[in-house]
Amino acid sequence: YFYNFMLPDKSINKSHINSVATASFWTARAAWGLSELLLINEIKLAVLQQRSKTALDKLWSTLPGHCFQDSSTGNYAGLILPKCLAETGADQASVLLLALDNYHRRYPSVKMLNWIQVIGNQLIKMQQGPQHSFLSWKNYWHAWGNTQAYALLRAGKSTGNQEFLDAAIREVEHFYPYIVDDNFVQGMTLSRNSDTISIDTNSYFPQIAYNISPMILAAIEAYAVTGRKAYAATAIDLATWFWGNNPARKKMYHAATGRTYDGITAPSAVNMNAGAESTIETLLCLQALHRYPKILQALNKKIR
Repeated sequence: YFYNFMLPDKSINKSHINSVATASFWTARAAWGLSELLLINEIKLAVLQQRSKTALDKLWSTLPGHCFQDSSTGNYAGLILPKCLAETGADQASVLLLALDNYHRRYPSVKMLNWIQVIGNQLIKMQQGPQHSFLSWKNYWHAWGNTQAYALLRAGKSTGNQEFLDAAIREVEHFYPYIVDDNFVQGMTLSRNSDTISIDTNSYFPQIAYNISPMILAAIEAYAVTGRKAYAATAIDLATWFWGNNPARKKMYHAATGRTYDGITAPSAVNMNAGAESTIETLLCLQALHRYPKILQALNKKIR
């Protein structure tokens, strides 16, 4: 597993509650980053890539000890969900799925394909939110790090799993426009009574770059897979959040400095700090948008 923070003397912070080496978001994000490195065709990176593969192989060796193959379910406010992902977080599992998929692209094997199928199938069972959204944790959906659709699109495309693609596209097509129309809702708690799923609570703040970026990545990927312009339009609508289409009516990204503000904390309140996470998430979106000049041109017209 991976630690999350370093101390000023460059030693690893092993004691902070958010830096303990566990099967957590920072482990999944580290795995995703290292797996992206494996896909780069550059001889000068060979040594670093081998070190990355060694680290990932150690991580993969822990997978049999996790709950992903557990088929048991739990009842969460009337919603019957796979207990594994409901308890550990479908959002975290989706980042791990991205890493597994990248690794499988570079080093294909039956074992890796099996793990992709197992985690992907669990994620699909979490698709019980409004407008075909994937729940994040128990009966709760939150925008922060909601990478489920993007991960399923990537894995579905590389493995040819149409069920993964169909599930992810349903969220992109139905839920993302709903998010934009609802002023970029940040989270919601759900319950089921008989055949009716109700939204019990809604929250709108804080809104951060990591709320928006996973949806943009998924919408662009859906466009890449299907060629449907509607998904490109959705990516554009989501991206306008960075240029002032948000509750604060504040431009969050500044091209001149490359920084992104850390979030909107209330309808007219902006956190003016510009941390690494906010900037990185924005740059991931911009990289994806720049792969499609026509989408970028349409976005530029919309934000002028």
